[in-house]
Amino acid sequence: MRTITPTATATLTERAFFARGWRAGWLVVSERGVVTVLDRDLTTTAVVDTGGPLQDATLTETLVCASDRGLVAHDVETGELRWQAEGTFLACRHTADGRGLWAAALDGAKVWVTLRAPDTGAIHLAVAIDDPFGGSAAELSLHADARAVVVWLAAGQDGQAAFFVREDGAGAITTEIAPRDRSSPVFVTAGDSYLSVGDDLLEYRIWPSGEILDELEWAGEDDDPDDHGGRAAVYLPGGFATWPSAYGRLHVVDLTAMVVVDELVLAGHPLQPLETLHPLLAGERTPATDFEYAEPGPDGLVLTVHARTELVASRLADWSPDESRVR
Repeated sequence: MRTITPTATATLTERAFFARGWRAGWLVVSERGVVTVLDRDLTTTAVVDTGGPLQDATLTETLVCASDRGLVAHDVETGELRWQAEGTFLACRHTADGRGLWAAALDGAKVWVTLRAPDTGAIHLAVAIDDPFGGSAAELSLHADARAVVVWLAAGQDGQAAFFVREDGAGAITTEIAPRDRSSPVFVTAGDSYLSVGDDLLEYRIWPSGEILDELEWAGEDDDPDDHGGRAAVYLPGGFATWPSAYGRLHVVDLTAMVVVDELVLAGHPLQPLETLHPLLAGERTPATDFEYAEPGPDGLVLTVHARTELVASRLADWSPDESRVR
């Protein structure tokens, strides 16, 4: 087990409901829809109260927020409204260069994915995806192909499906990403392969064929077989990935051999009995950590959220166990 030294830490006054990376740091959003803008050192540079719960948020020059109140752009310094689009918006994400804005909105049995001008909200491209489950939530993530976005639709136990939407000049091409009922696919940096996480299963697949390169079944923790594999993964430099357990243990997988080769903890957030983290589980001595989720950020940094309000920034290169494979 290795302990990762943080580059910065911070503590919030409200739960970090979700976080999103941007070019200068991260956005952390509370359950009330308060957006805290952080730089690489986790120093707060702005706070915007958007007036209610959010589904998603993204930032370049303006802060854009998605919710059932619409797609709303705010001046990040003053919080003032820049523009607004009506609808039930599920997700939003600026393009890597900041010149475009992807958004997803629910309209009946379809999810409309649009590419917009970030300064006005004007629609440049719109494509409809049939919602396979009805009433799905959505998540957007970028791809190495600057003209594409990955759309993940999730409806709990009813199912999940992911789609690759690419602008082709005359419109858009939409391709479903195999298989269904998985977490949002995690593409490697080059974009030619991806990680697919299911129930106690991690697959490494080729894009766009979906062919399985290799797979790893969750072996279970020696000290508690009930600590199952989590439904999230993070790609690491050098051909590794983290696969967390349900109890917050960060396992490192070597993708060249598809085996677990290491376990990480963030300094200040060690393994401890589950009952210490959750007093209502008195007598439960299973080793666990207070890790909740990770969000990659700029310049190879990653933000981890612990115990609802505690933030840690560190370097993804430090997470990789083989320095010779990190470029």
